[in-house]
Amino acid sequence: MRKQLHEIQDTDRYILDKMTSPEKLLFQVKMILSPVLKENVQLQEKAHQFIRWSAREELREKLDTIHTLLMKDASFREKISSIFK
Repeated sequence: MRKQLHEIQDTDRYILDKMTSPEKLLFQVKMILSPVLKENVQLQEKAHQFIRWSAREELREKLDTIHTLLMKDASFREKISSIFK
């Protein structure tokens, strides 16, 4: 189990570009030698992409809510409208 956790940590460091050049090179060699490691890296990259996408969606929803609340305020709406006339 400890080896798996270490591998996940190394994979995260690789994906997030937090490895030194020699560490990165060694990790890339390990991926060449281990198709399972390479597949795990690809899956972890997809997980990172999903997390980023999910965070963007959540932020978009929050921004939409703020926009809706602000536009309900007549004085704010008028000020914004006057800026873009």
